[in-house]
Amino acid sequence: MTTFTATTIADVLDYAAGVLGLRPTHSLVVLPMQDNALGPVLRTDAPGTDVPAQTVADSIIENLSHALADGALFIGFDADPAVVQAVAEAMTKRGLPIHETIHVTGNHYTAFHGTEGEWNPGQTAIGLETAYNRDERDQIPELPTPAGLAAEPALTERARLVRTDHAEAMTEVRGLWATVLAGAEPTPAQIRTLRAAFSLYESRDRLHADTYGAGDGPGWEAIFTGDPGEPVVWGKVEAGEAALRLLVTHADTVEAAHLLALLAHIYWMQGRGTAAGRTADRACESDADNTFARLISHLTNAGKLAPVARDRDRAWSTNRPQ
Repeated sequence: MTTFTATTIADVLDYAAGVLGLRPTHSLVVLPMQDNALGPVLRTDAPGTDVPAQTVADSIIENLSHALADGALFIGFDADPAVVQAVAEAMTKRGLPIHETIHVTGNHYTAFHGTEGEWNPGQTAIGLETAYNRDERDQIPELPTPAGLAAEPALTERARLVRTDHAEAMTEVRGLWATVLAGAEPTPAQIRTLRAAFSLYESRDRLHADTYGAGDGPGWEAIFTGDPGEPVVWGKVEAGEAALRLLVTHADTVEAAHLLALLAHIYWMQGRGTAAGRTADRACESDADNTFARLISHLTNAGKLAPVARDRDRAWSTNRPQ
């Protein structure tokens, strides 16, 4: 668990936003605590008033069962205050004491003190701008539209790559991807090559790992677990995101599913759970059998954050390019 001393509610909100890396609109956020340390932050969509508070509380506590928490801080972003209060009380009854319940809306927060039984207006906090009204990093990106056409050239290119000696083909596509990540604009022929490469499992995973700067040694696949071990060069990842979005606009349906799934993984690594979930869902719409997209969708629906997004020293939210 991470040692963290909060002196103000603003500290709590800044910490939560820094770990999550996104504006958690219409969300419930739980910061489990053990003594004076915080565990992994859990975010889930806020329910409506028609969903029993106890059901939501049970789900949250089930997800926190591994955190060994002896209490928690509970934050509702743009959620119905009555729902926030009800869920917090239900969690306390289930054995997880809530040290503080905070409701955030607009530029203000209110803190609920259970012993007094009323909401007390809070001040616009120093640092709350960071926690709530963040910049474009928190916006759900508009997803590119797959072309859905011109599959044949990429099919021909896929066949060429498959027929080529594997090591030779990998050297070619990895070299091409490296130039794109460095800022080169791909030609139509290079776009076809990348479309083909990202639709072949043997090259797709390796290229995606290259986006994060994973080396060639053992363990490079760890990037897919959300914990690359080393600091991520987020500028290169953002270049990869832009390139993947470009490729989607030239892709046929199945290719688009592969590319969108990789985009969803990038958003998940960045801690942008809502963007990751929606992008993964779009990938599943393109190809319901895309297992990688289904995995990202499952992780985001369960509120599971990538380990790198929970580490302030490596997280995109605190290390992104300016």
